[in-house]
Amino acid sequence: MSTKKKIKAYVTKYALTSGILVVEAEHCTDIDPNMISFGEMNYAHGNDWHPTLKAALARAEDMRQRKLAALRKQVARLEKLKIEVVEAKS
Repeated sequence: MSTKKKIKAYVTKYALTSGILVVEAEHCTDIDPNMISFGEMNYAHGNDWHPTLKAALARAEDMRQRKLAALRKQVARLEKLKIEVVEAKS
């Protein structure tokens, strides 16, 4: 059993699908200073977790804006797309 101090962390890895997950985690400074472990075998690295709700909300909003921009590009490409009939070569 680990004796590491538990911290409250906000996991944003799946913020756009499941929301921000609030967890009791262990900071894995011996492995990677930007990594936490929580639950049975769950890990979060880098920008996937935050020590404060304010930081997690800011990251989730950034993720949302980036996803919207990507979807706008995709819609624009589809609107320009012209469907053509192409004969297969034997």
